[in-house]
Amino acid sequence: MLKEGESYINYTLIKSYNISKTQMGNMIEIIKFVYFLIIFLSLILATKNIDTFVDCTLHSDCPFDLCPFPLKPRCFFVGKPATGKCACG
Repeated sequence: MLKEGESYINYTLIKSYNISKTQMGNMIEIIKFVYFLIIFLSLILATKNIDTFVDCTLHSDCPFDLCPFPLKPRCFFVGKPATGKCACG
């Protein structure tokens, strides 16, 4: 049974891991940096995967670098006949 003011924590074990404040500060800075890299890289990857559709009226309105080599950018009409969207085809 625990007396008043006692706890289950073994403080001698915690004291054996004697880490200075500067070491702890360095570890915290490293963790912050890793978190920053994860967030920054995920934002870059998310923006790379956005499929942007360009409005067009002719096939020549589509940018030539939209598609990989064997495919060519084409203007596909969806909905209104006057405007279309560029896609690979």
